[in-house]
Amino acid sequence: MKEWFTLFFIPIFPFNTIETFYHCKHCNASYKESAREALLGSLENKQKIEKEAKRLFGKTLIACMTHMANIDGEISPSELEEINKIKDNFSDFSNETEKVFEDVKNSENPEEFVYSLLRQSLETLTSEAIMSIIGLSAKVLLADGRIDEEEEKLLKEYLLVCGIPKHMYKTVIEKAK
Repeated sequence: MKEWFTLFFIPIFPFNTIETFYHCKHCNASYKESAREALLGSLENKQKIEKEAKRLFGKTLIACMTHMANIDGEISPSELEEINKIKDNFSDFSNETEKVFEDVKNSENPEEFVYSLLRQSLETLTSEAIMSIIGLSAKVLLADGRIDEEEEKLLKEYLLVCGIPKHMYKTVIEKAK
């Protein structure tokens, strides 16, 4: 960014550099040169952030799926199969996902734990990741072939926690069905 000598508001020549920017060809965004190192960071730091995001995504997804599957008081074999398929995708965190599964399954009041994970995910993960959690959780509801009234109510509560406007509930639920 340069300061220009102008004549009648027409830039003639630059005479001072105000700030230097870094332009990313990948995302087409510009950043201050001083932020370049922080943005690029070390590969190790990037991998750590990605791993933590994946861990949070996995824990939240397993918590939501288990909560939805157990809303009627029992997890059916088809629902358990869907949950186990997802747990297999997070083998790096198998101890944590198994603990989340057991905690939600055996809890008298799992809502507080599940909603806490959802809110933490909202602060950390992308909107696309949040919608994936909701969509994959709804898949558990459909494992037995239907979404009953209690399950639909729970899905609406998840949408509310995620900040989805009420007028979109019907659309989201119809898409899930």
